[in-house]
Amino acid sequence: MITYLSPLYPHLNFGNLVLNHSFRNPGLVAKMATTFQYMSGGRLILGLGAGWNEEEYKAYGYPFPPAYKRVAALEEALQIMHALWQEESVTMQGEHYQVVEARCVPRPITLPPIVIGAARPRMLNVVARYADWWSGNKMTVSEYRQQRDECERACLAVQRDPRTLRRTIFEECVCRSTEQALQPFQQQNPFLHDFLGTPAQIIERMQEFIDLGVDYFMFDTGDLSNLTTLELLVNEVFPVIQNYTNEKGMKLEAQQI
Repeated sequence: MITYLSPLYPHLNFGNLVLNHSFRNPGLVAKMATTFQYMSGGRLILGLGAGWNEEEYKAYGYPFPPAYKRVAALEEALQIMHALWQEESVTMQGEHYQVVEARCVPRPITLPPIVIGAARPRMLNVVARYADWWSGNKMTVSEYRQQRDECERACLAVQRDPRTLRRTIFEECVCRSTEQALQPFQQQNPFLHDFLGTPAQIIERMQEFIDLGVDYFMFDTGDLSNLTTLELLVNEVFPVIQNYTNEKGMKLEAQQI
């Protein structure tokens, strides 16, 4: 899908939030990412995760190992991908993945940023070691603050400057012009948290996340047959937020999912 869309919208970046490493060999993903990065002119954002949906695993015949094994496998996958992007030939015999004299030609001139969504300690350790961006997933402001602090501690534990890790957030968002128009959505989705509101309310919530260091928002605005949320964000929310971030010396980016 993103291969199709990329040439149609050459001013946009494209990515995944997130690919389940269990469903594709990491060597194959590295080569696919390299090809897309080359053909799109460096516009790939590569989201990777450890997998969580047992039903999906079983539906397609994939084994569903315990969480700690899925995380360990993700770490091996990231090691292989980084090596393929930077070394001429890679051999690695891991517990979960193996490659022998594997090559990724041509190697990407600009590496795609890797974004990993994580909240628990084991995954935050993977983020600290391998991610370029960290994504909080459907969190309240207080939850994000707590996870941010834990993520920073994970970075310090591996001697990484936390400032080198970009802070992002993924949220479902419903925006309407009036409180009355929002009422049908109040009980429909428990994951909307604070991103259910009028433009003024969405602005207030985004400002709170920006104050925690977030400079990249990824919004799921629902069914594209109804563009109300997207139109309000573009026309009423983002201009105000851009001025807010400019005052703070930050550059805001927001992406429609």
